[in-house]
Amino acid sequence: MGNEWSRYLTEKVLISALFFIAYWSAFKLQNVISTELEYTQGVSLVFLPAGVKLLAILLGGVWGLAGVALAAYVLAIEVWNHSSVFDNITHIVAWLILPYMAIKVLLFKWGVSADLAELTYPRLLVLTLVFTSVGAVTTRLHAVMVYNSDAEILQTSMLAMAFGDFVGVGIVVGLTVGVGLLARRRS
Repeated sequence: MGNEWSRYLTEKVLISALFFIAYWSAFKLQNVISTELEYTQGVSLVFLPAGVKLLAILLGGVWGLAGVALAAYVLAIEVWNHSSVFDNITHIVAWLILPYMAIKVLLFKWGVSADLAELTYPRLLVLTLVFTSVGAVTTRLHAVMVYNSDAEILQTSMLAMAFGDFVGVGIVVGLTVGVGLLARRRS
């Protein structure tokens, strides 16, 4: 029993570490390739890490979520450099936990099992729209209330963030599905 528990815990910690590294790397790559695509602080018109965030939730579950949350906390210190620990934690709740809950509600409503067998492409599209919209609304409201972001561009920054996250999800998930199909074809 102890050996099974140790193996289980090791597997879950590795999942968290994988998504921590994937999110952190995608964020750093994002900063290199698209500085001119930034709409305002914290909003990019193409945001690749959003795709990693969605994959972490869908494939890694709570453990993938934990890896992304830890990476987001570390990165929030850089992005929102004058913020408190509490501000950064509430940012993660707005930006990650609330969209996660929306996804879980949809997956439950649709009867999608843990292996995602019932997740069709049209459902994935709807899920992505909900995920990016909830994340954009909650994150930008949080930014205005906590980080004193410009309230006059709240609506447009919400739309820009939802758009950028949607494009980022499309790119990352599309590449992931493409690589998966190629790997399946080769085996």
